[in-house]
Amino acid sequence: MAIASNFPSVKPSMLMDFANSQQLDPRVTFSRSTTAPYYDGKTSVLAEQNLVIYSQLIGGTGWTYSGANLTVSTNAVTAPDGTTTASTLTATGTSAQHTINLITSTPVSPTYQTLSVYVQAGTNNFVQLLYGVDGNAYANFNLSTGVVGTVGSSATATITQVGSSTWYRCSVTTQSATAAGFFFLICTSATASRYESNTLTTSINIWGAQLEQRSSVTAYNATTTSALTNYIPQLLSAPINAPRFDFNPTTGESLGLLIEQSSTNLLTYSQDFSNAVWTKTNSTITTGANIAPDGTQTAQLLVESTSNSSHGFYATAGFSQTNAQSYTQTIYAKAKERAWVVLQPTSSNPNAIAYFNLATGVIGTLTNCSATITPAGNGWYRCQATYVAIATAVVNYSGVFLATGDGGASYTGNGYSGIYVWASQFEALAFPTSYIPTTSAQVTRAADVAQMTGTNFSSWYNQSQGTFLVDYVANQSLPTTVVAGIFGCGPGAYAVTNSINLFLGNSQIAAYYSPNGYPELNLYVSIKPLIAKISMSYSATIGALAVNGSTTTSQTGNFPNNGGINSIQFGVRYYNDNSTFLNGWIKKFAHYPQLIPLAQQQSLTGS
Repeated sequence: MAIASNFPSVKPSMLMDFANSQQLDPRVTFSRSTTAPYYDGKTSVLAEQNLVIYSQLIGGTGWTYSGANLTVSTNAVTAPDGTTTASTLTATGTSAQHTINLITSTPVSPTYQTLSVYVQAGTNNFVQLLYGVDGNAYANFNLSTGVVGTVGSSATATITQVGSSTWYRCSVTTQSATAAGFFFLICTSATASRYESNTLTTSINIWGAQLEQRSSVTAYNATTTSALTNYIPQLLSAPINAPRFDFNPTTGESLGLLIEQSSTNLLTYSQDFSNAVWTKTNSTITTGANIAPDGTQTAQLLVESTSNSSHGFYATAGFSQTNAQSYTQTIYAKAKERAWVVLQPTSSNPNAIAYFNLATGVIGTLTNCSATITPAGNGWYRCQATYVAIATAVVNYSGVFLATGDGGASYTGNGYSGIYVWASQFEALAFPTSYIPTTSAQVTRAADVAQMTGTNFSSWYNQSQGTFLVDYVANQSLPTTVVAGIFGCGPGAYAVTNSINLFLGNSQIAAYYSPNGYPELNLYVSIKPLIAKISMSYSATIGALAVNGSTTTSQTGNFPNNGGINSIQFGVRYYNDNSTFLNGWIKKFAHYPQLIPLAQQQSLTGS
């Protein structure tokens, strides 16, 4: 048999390749009354960057200083990360500038540069950070009070204490086109002139230099022989009434048209864990610590204390859960010194706990919950834990904790280790939906509605016989018991009579054809693939279903179509209501105006 004979000779009367075209057929109307997130498969933003080499071995390879003016002891002091990798700089008493520097290329205007370094007072309390060439790009810092001193007219500066230690992170930013290279200088006061000459014999401790081409300091990233520049795929926001043609952020795969039901993030201040609505347990939160998956500098750093206990945060207000209701917690997290994060969506009724390895993207031990971990690019993961309430009660919820390993959520902290966190969400659903940002109030994202009606529908639909072909990707956390619609056709009002429905049911794929009330064509396959290509054929006497080129079922009977079907909705089951959404992606949709033989349907769904 020739290969061509395995496929139908008739061409589709409707073909929409959402995954490849990234656009709607003009006959499709789309609505969603809120914004919603998606990936466009091409937009990325600068994430981690450090243009300094040997950033922790200040005074070693690549660093320049005059031995007559400065002595350097490398690996001499305990650094902010607990390692003995900090250097001590000591002025020699010579009347000179006591500096150490690294030369970099001159940036092109208007490129921002932000220089940062960790500094601790030794026998001297003052340090100056300055850029070469530009006489106005510098700043002084007081290491005894943690205060910024004099700042040059073409610069801005910050100083931040590292936990409760005597280390400070100092930064200076400039947009000067002539700022080439940078210097760290031991100076006499917080008002010292730029590139001050003095006769000091005092010292400072220094570690972790970083240079970034951006307007503010971000998380520190260590380097050795090479500079570091990473990018992250950017989670974008689709405007109101704009369809989302979504992409996998790590593989770049085009997923097609995203269709989600309405959902509410029950948390407030979902990106600001420093807010009082979050109870911190033996931990601290640093805001603006890193670049988040949406490309903004809103990721926060969760750092453990030195207590022998759990270290994390949870929603302060008790949550009134309902017995037998499913709830899902999600958060984006990225490893730093710690590689494990623990989600505790509820602390009682039941006590649900899920461990996640942020270094490997693997799920650890689960207690009273299910879980997924999904890569979001550049080391970020979206972690999800779902539980079913066993009582109607007020409970603590949405806990996020550090761990030393799988099962190691209670331990003696070191005071500096942590992870990055962003975008927490808590939904009264058995699976997660896309992120819904909140501030002082809960927020609801509206449903995606894509449909064809009237002559737009009837122009391609054959009421007497036909075959539908759908390529879809459902929500990968979808439980076997949850119904998810793939598409539904009907008379404009949701009902059993005069409807065609293809959907994922309770541990099965099901197709209903109700052309004129009962008797109906009912097709069931006892599998529930979350990624599949499915065909469904119908006529007055026979119908069939084929899944992924192999699994099939068919039924014969009396199924006359007396009309009444005048619309289709994508990603939703039409049967009785429109609340059973796919919560996933339609990659391709086609309709053939004939009942295609089952063997050819197998070829279509297997190709």
